[in-house]
Amino acid sequence: MAAIFGFGVLSAGARTSDESTVSGAQFLSTSALGAAASGSALGLQSPSFEPPALSDPATPGFTINSGADQPDPFMFQQGGRYYLFTSQDKVPQNVPVRSGAMVGQWGAPGDALPDPPAWAEPGVTWAPDVAQFGNHFLLYFTSQLKGLSPATMCSGDAISTAVAGPYIASPLPFVCQPSLGGSIDPRVFEDADGQPYMIWKSDQNARSDSVDTQIYSQPLSADGLQLLGQPTVIFGPDETWQGHIVEAPQPVLVRGEYYLFYSGGWFNHPGYSIGVARCAGPLGPCSDDSSTSLLGSNAQGQGPGEESVFSNAAGFWLLYTPFSSTLPLPGPPRPVSVAHLGFGTAGPYLAAPLEAPVQADAYAPSMRLSPESARVLGSLIEKGLATPQQYPLTINALQSACNQTSNREPVVDYDETTVLAALDSLKDQKLVRFVLPSHGRSVVRYRQVLDETLGLDAPQCAILAVLLLRGPQTVGELRIRTERMARFEGLDEVEHELDLLASRDEPLAHNVGRRTGQKEQRWATSLLVEQTPPVVAGAGSAGEAHASGRGDVLESGGADASGAIGRRANEGDVRTQIAELRAEVAALRSELKELRVNLGG
Repeated sequence: MAAIFGFGVLSAGARTSDESTVSGAQFLSTSALGAAASGSALGLQSPSFEPPALSDPATPGFTINSGADQPDPFMFQQGGRYYLFTSQDKVPQNVPVRSGAMVGQWGAPGDALPDPPAWAEPGVTWAPDVAQFGNHFLLYFTSQLKGLSPATMCSGDAISTAVAGPYIASPLPFVCQPSLGGSIDPRVFEDADGQPYMIWKSDQNARSDSVDTQIYSQPLSADGLQLLGQPTVIFGPDETWQGHIVEAPQPVLVRGEYYLFYSGGWFNHPGYSIGVARCAGPLGPCSDDSSTSLLGSNAQGQGPGEESVFSNAAGFWLLYTPFSSTLPLPGPPRPVSVAHLGFGTAGPYLAAPLEAPVQADAYAPSMRLSPESARVLGSLIEKGLATPQQYPLTINALQSACNQTSNREPVVDYDETTVLAALDSLKDQKLVRFVLPSHGRSVVRYRQVLDETLGLDAPQCAILAVLLLRGPQTVGELRIRTERMARFEGLDEVEHELDLLASRDEPLAHNVGRRTGQKEQRWATSLLVEQTPPVVAGAGSAGEAHASGRGDVLESGGADASGAIGRRANEGDVRTQIAELRAEVAALRSELKELRVNLGG
């Protein structure tokens, strides 16, 4: 999200769109980047906005992980799994991450950031936040500037193609305001129009216990690697219980209303609590009209805080540490707790817990697409990967993408009604999201979420896009025709991704054998509805028609008629093969032309 200013003065270490020394392209070309993953805007959908209120305020939540000290919890859901990120504290990982298909049933912790940046003091990494931008994920975190006195905390960023990492850190801090004591607690918020924002806290309380901290917001670039425009103060202490500190900002958008969850007070005092403010928009202003916190000390712990919010099909959830730190004194390790949230006309409230465990949203089984839906979905995937700067697409742009004459087999001429009907069907299958207009945009835009729903990485999406748009392909054809969307170093890499798609519980690709006259095996997507030939009344199977020379009833009848049927069937096969060959030749000519242009020929 351009330059960061503290009281009108450019802060040292801030990275702007013009000053970045390492580009996203350089990060993405690094071989250390792993594989997989995706995510989505928070709080835009839920089946239950107003569940019953919590009946016993003394027991608001339940523990979902314990053992090591785990402050600043953050949850990311993708591909039927939850990923729990926490701060480092007396653990070997710089950014601990655990995953599981059900909340509370975690695997062993991994390290999302095995190699922290050179500017960061070793062993000091806090407040992780993860967001997806196109084909990559960004991990934002807080760390201490090395060699600077007094100690100053700044926020950094790191990039990966897998939600759990490993992430590769930028060599410069992403947000740093030394004149304000530092910049901590980064959090990404995506508005309804798809515009991302970076939200963070200025760390004045690191210098003085009598100066108010502030919450800032600033637009992010579409790839999440740069700040745009100027930072805006959106919130500060406005209640007695907060003292001079508000931190851990978490914006959400529910039913058209903007809310900012936050923690108030000192993190190592029993008065530490979680509050919520109402905002005019992602750039504020925000204000907390309540004189009390949303969640304060209770029978489960004194000083809950360091919250984040996530949503799933079951509702909205507040993730937090149930009691305050005892630093600088030793104390018990803090677990991770979760409380159920509701959103009524008066704003957020603590809701009654659900009886069922919190389980990851699963994708729809046996997903099959009509030809129209396949063309629309393939076009959205292609444009999102190949031209992300023009994405999400308007209905006009999407219609043009569906009807373009290059890289499409067959060429179609869909009208707007056909495209909209396909979009509605894809939305029902959780494969497309409608991006509502706001902030000066006057039209709805559309983006695919196949990767989020099915847990696919960019190479797999690129392969599926080609199969959806062009039908069965050989491995060699797939490597060439995915070049603008993903890079494969060799045929073996394409084959590996195809094997992964084919070996899923619900296969997304399958081998269809060789075409007549070809040596190579072809692959097709399993997402398409099986196309069966029309059956005419009185006809047998296709095999029976060829064997007997009898098919549909011809008025002329007799042996001549049966012979004509046989010739007609054969001629149809030949015409189909000729049409396919012509389409291949046209595609090869188009690709050759593009290659010549790229080579300067």
